[in-house]
Amino acid sequence: MRTKRKIVEQFRALSPFASCADADLAALAALARVAHVREGEVVVREGRAGGHCFVIGKGRATVSLRGRRLDSLSAGDVFGDLWSEDAEFRPTTVTADVEMELYIFDARALTNLLAERPSMREAIWTDARRGA
Repeated sequence: MRTKRKIVEQFRALSPFASCADADLAALAALARVAHVREGEVVVREGRAGGHCFVIGKGRATVSLRGRRLDSLSAGDVFGDLWSEDAEFRPTTVTADVEMELYIFDARALTNLLAERPSMREAIWTDARRGA
C-alpha cells in the first residue's frame, strides 16, 4: 500500500496539481484510492452509472463514443464525474491503451473538497480547459 506522502509526491508531478499547496495535496491524497488497470480494460463505459472521478497517474487511454475514437488521455488528465456529479449515466467510454495507474475519487467527496479549496479547484479547472 502506498503512503499518503508518496501519493502527494506523485500528485505534485502531475500537471493539474503542480501549483497546489502541500496541504491541498495531502487532503486530496486522503481521498484517493489507487488502482492498476490492464491494457485493453474499460475504465468507464458509456451509458453506465457514474459517481467517480479519475486522475491518470501513469499510462494512456482512449475516449470513445459508440465505438468511435474521440480523444486520448495521459498522465495528469482528469476524467469522470468531477464536473457533472449529478449526471446519471456516463456519456463516453474510456479504455486503457496500456497498463495504467489511476487515482479514483468519489465525485461528491472530491467536489466538496474542491469547494473548500478554491485555489486547487481553479488549478484543476484551468488545466482541464487547456486540454492538458
